[in-house]
Amino acid sequence: MASSMRSLFSDHGKYVESFRRFLNHSTEHQCMQEFMDKKLPGIIGRIGDTKSEIKILSIGGGAGSSGWDKLWKKYGSRFPQDDLCQYITSDDLTQMLDNLGLKYECYDLLSTMDISDCFIDGNENGDLLWDFLTETCNFNATAPPDLRAELGKDLQEPEFSAKKEGKVLFNNTLSFIVIEA
Repeated sequence: MASSMRSLFSDHGKYVESFRRFLNHSTEHQCMQEFMDKKLPGIIGRIGDTKSEIKILSIGGGAGSSGWDKLWKKYGSRFPQDDLCQYITSDDLTQMLDNLGLKYECYDLLSTMDISDCFIDGNENGDLLWDFLTETCNFNATAPPDLRAELGKDLQEPEFSAKKEGKVLFNNTLSFIVIEA
């Protein structure tokens, strides 16, 4: 029987709602804000001392050496492939920069996401977090049982998450890369 899994991006309303749940359960934006307020000015100031201009390629989020990175490396091929998302990690980018011989600095921004609700059957919040993690619309209702079971087991392992005070905290570490050109 073919799976009816489809990309979360195929349902804008569902994507927005799952993203809101992510925001409510993740420290991602807080760690990015702290980095931009406390560390980025010093980095830009240091670079600016030796350059006449600074060109910014991008400031944004993305997976560092995190559970999110490991999740997609292991399971990405089993999730819907009908969207425009190309998953590239900071490790992939730094490898490309190394191959090009470019000098860069990489900063890890430690972040977690409380995914405890994902392990409570029928929990709407958990279902939406599953959707966000897998980029799959209605993951719990449409994913093959073996994929749900395997992923549920892995997400509770130290490779992906930490357990603290009765919560399962997914490692959502980000990386900020400064390329010197």
